[in-house]
Amino acid sequence: EEESGQDAASPTASPPTSALATIPDVGTTPTASVQLGEVVWAERIDPTTGEARATVDAFPAETETIYALAPVRGAPAGSVVSATWALNGTPIEGSTQEVRIADDVAGGWVAFQLRWTGEGAWPPGVLSVSLTANGRPASDGSVQLAR
Repeated sequence: EEESGQDAASPTASPPTSALATIPDVGTTPTASVQLGEVVWAERIDPTTGEARATVDAFPAETETIYALAPVRGAPAGSVVSATWALNGTPIEGSTQEVRIADDVAGGWVAFQLRWTGEGAWPPGVLSVSLTANGRPASDGSVQLAR
């Protein structure tokens, strides 16, 4: 009787995998196959690899360009990762950015940058970013802006 219990448990684990495997040619990419890790904050990125350089837990208000990166652990070609930025909980108008992944990616980084173009420095508070992959929430993070 124990075996039948194991049989009953295995079908619930396998359908998502087989469903993804059977529909790779559908126009929209299966969302579950884009895996983003936690958002990392950096003052600059490696121009060759796109990896974070000088990662930080907070940014001085004078920082001109802020980078938000997330590790990609698998994304089919055509996947779209979008970033939406907010300052102190208020969305920053016109800040949404999109990256289209041209080729199948097994691993790497997706990076977004936000530049301060106004007078003076960033207002103090919390800058946050929400990442979506193929229209579904994928990762988010926030960082302190310090005076």
